[in-house]
Amino acid sequence: PAHRLSAHAGQRQQVPPLPARRRCVPHAVRVERCQVPADERRRGQVRRDGALVVVGRAGVSRQPCQATSRGPAVAAIQEHRASQRRCRRVAAQVTQPRREIMKEQMTNYALGSSDQEIERLDRQSASIEGATRLLLRASGIQPGMRVLDLGTGVGHVAMLVAELVGPQGRVVGIDNSVRLLDVAATRAAAQPQLRFVEGDVRSWRDDEPFDAIVGRLILFHLADPVSVLRHHAASLRAGGLLLALDFDLGASRAEPALPLVDEALCWVKAAFERAGASPAIGTKLTLLLAEAGLSDVQGFGVQGYAAPGDTRGPALLSGVVRTLAPQIVAAGLATPEQIGIDSFEGRVGDAVRASGSVIVLPTLAGAWGRLR
Repeated sequence: PAHRLSAHAGQRQQVPPLPARRRCVPHAVRVERCQVPADERRRGQVRRDGALVVVGRAGVSRQPCQATSRGPAVAAIQEHRASQRRCRRVAAQVTQPRREIMKEQMTNYALGSSDQEIERLDRQSASIEGATRLLLRASGIQPGMRVLDLGTGVGHVAMLVAELVGPQGRVVGIDNSVRLLDVAATRAAAQPQLRFVEGDVRSWRDDEPFDAIVGRLILFHLADPVSVLRHHAASLRAGGLLLALDFDLGASRAEPALPLVDEALCWVKAAFERAGASPAIGTKLTLLLAEAGLSDVQGFGVQGYAAPGDTRGPALLSGVVRTLAPQIVAAGLATPEQIGIDSFEGRVGDAVRASGSVIVLPTLAGAWGRLR
């Protein structure tokens, strides 16, 4: 028995022993058998094996598990987990096709050049224009430079670079899509320092060297980005600058999570990977530039967010799903009914507003180095 010393008589007084500690029941919850309301969980109650286990300071007591309705929070968790399982299955499906594509050293721009795609490119470019300007300035693009823009598309980056190099500078934009180049030339008619040329980014080379070479969202689509970087680094003057800007789609999500957004991002990533693209290549830009032989390599990423009331998030996700829908369906990743493209943007918008979720946009990463 335990003892304590009496302060008055200096005698030991016997005290009854403390009750034996009772083992707590592990907090294992099997949601398919019984649901515990949120207010009960907050009071420290958990359920195990079809009974409600009340965990308190005095020990553990058991009481029968009352039938409860499936709460919306639990339903959302279950649906999110189901979505994650589907994502893992989708990722497993694309592993072998991607290896075969990489082995053949193919490159395939999966998004095309339709009017719909040009509209999507315009929305995407507007959403990352601020980040692009920041990275162009940080890398060292200056007035008077002669700059090459790889995979210029409709000329979004080339026109931003033209503003920085000024009327004394020169910008050449190359792309393999004549249709996109025609749109770019029309839009840049008021900027005479701009010139657009049809060419393959893997092999094109000009007769004159460049002070800087820029490529935004181009390495994403290349099977062997290092060889392309080496090829163009050879076109730089001594001390010339090579800047790569690309996405990290791995950062994109809804927070709190939404199954609809999670699953759509899985479709998008899988479709890109089946086309030989690298959706998370933004994480590797500094490594790629260093491997290509550039010196003084540095960089950083810029993260954008779309609040629940911001239409950019649903519109950007819907745009890329719409463009990739034929590839998604052809690969067996989803059916047209599962995609529901005509109502997709509205459903995403309704879901983020109802849940208060923020859509975390793809990170725009930038890295640059110099030829020494």
